[in-house]
Amino acid sequence: MFRASLKTQRSIPLMIIRLALGVVIFIHGVNMVFNTGIGATIDKFTASGFIVLVPFLVIITEFICPILMFVGFATRYCALLIGVVIASCAYFNHMQHGFFMNWTKNQSGEGYEYHILVVAMALALLIGGAGSLSIDVAISKQKKRFFAK
Repeated sequence: MFRASLKTQRSIPLMIIRLALGVVIFIHGVNMVFNTGIGATIDKFTASGFIVLVPFLVIITEFICPILMFVGFATRYCALLIGVVIASCAYFNHMQHGFFMNWTKNQSGEGYEYHILVVAMALALLIGGAGSLSIDVAISKQKKRFFAK
């Protein structure tokens, strides 16, 4: 079952999506851990009514999953977790601010357009897998070539 979930199309476009999503979410996770701080992040979530387990899962998802995605290991699982976290974030924190990001600073918060892009990228990886140059390709015992023809 696990090995079957690692099967992936040897695809350069999927690899590019995986790397881009991994970098963006990792930087977001690093900011949450080191700039905002784990304690402040937990306090913010619990003040909003979430149990303490939720911010821990969000921190792990945004810090560990991108590292795994960058090397292409368990990409579908990581993409699922990232998609759920970002979709939840959009629902709980950004839907009330409309679609657009707050580039002009004329609204009270950020919209959800960024979240749609992240969820779409996660969905592409969930469906297609890690793509080329990934550990998933090697583990699933596909041909030794990492690049598609």
